[in-house]
Amino acid sequence: YGLIIHAAADGIAVGSANSSGNMALSTTVAIAILVHKIPVSFGLASFLMSAGWEGQQLYKAIMAFAAAAPTSAILVYGIM
Repeated sequence: YGLIIHAAADGIAVGSANSSGNMALSTTVAIAILVHKIPVSFGLASFLMSAGWEGQQLYKAIMAFAAAAPTSAILVYGIM
């Protein structure tokens, strides 16, 4: 669950930056988060697979991780 919380914090950063109205800031934060997510996703999948996760269990875990950032970004943007 730690990486899902981490991903949600990434989404908070993206939503906050987008709420600032500063396009350069929004773009920079979004690109930084995206570049950061790629190796983290591979690392998470590799770790879970080495721990014996497979099939639907693995898919659901990766999808929860993938959905955390955009969901929190949308929520933060909506609140601000």
